[in-house]
Amino acid sequence: MIFAKPTPKGTGAEFWGDCNDLESLYGTMSKLAEPSNLSNSYARNEQLLTIIPYDLRHAYQEERLIGHYILNGVDTYTTYYGFRADWITILYTISALRYNAGMTATNELDQSNLLQFEHWTRKALHMFDSKGAYAIEQFINGRIDVSSKYVYLIHQELIQRYYSMKPNKTRFRSIPQLLISMGYGKKLEAFINQVELEAKSLGCTIDDLEYDDITSIIW
Repeated sequence: MIFAKPTPKGTGAEFWGDCNDLESLYGTMSKLAEPSNLSNSYARNEQLLTIIPYDLRHAYQEERLIGHYILNGVDTYTTYYGFRADWITILYTISALRYNAGMTATNELDQSNLLQFEHWTRKALHMFDSKGAYAIEQFINGRIDVSSKYVYLIHQELIQRYYSMKPNKTRFRSIPQLLISMGYGKKLEAFINQVELEAKSLGCTIDDLEYDDITSIIW
């Protein structure tokens, strides 16, 4: 079974499991990212839903976090593998997975993997700060529109704003308002207009637009 805990500064969560746990979760995520005939699917599937699976795959390939002394029963230890993801990406990923699961055949294992991922996200939120977690957990599979063709760019804009803030409980508790600010209304309309103008000026589509990678992350 996987488990999760918040990163030291509360930027996101660390997800841990043995190779079988993580590979199973990866299988479910990959399966749910496959449908290409869904409306506006490129931004959701080929862009947004490649972020966590990428690190998940590298985790069970022993290329991310490794814990050799994870307690697994009475006086028994095992090696677990893990990866980190920020809260914004975790919440967007959960909504995208559930959106696709509503239009894709899933089995008991897929549902179990999704429930575990959501359960441990909620647990990790509360481990860091229960006061903030009560508001943030309302966005676990809710209140995030992943059907928009702008979803990946909206996610990237939120990530840039999130990382520009000092990593502490104040930033953590600001996550709901951050998500709401790009959920609807004039700020979202202005952002979409800006995206369309930039794509037009560059002679490309919005799918070709990219934000600069954030290389220095205080987890």
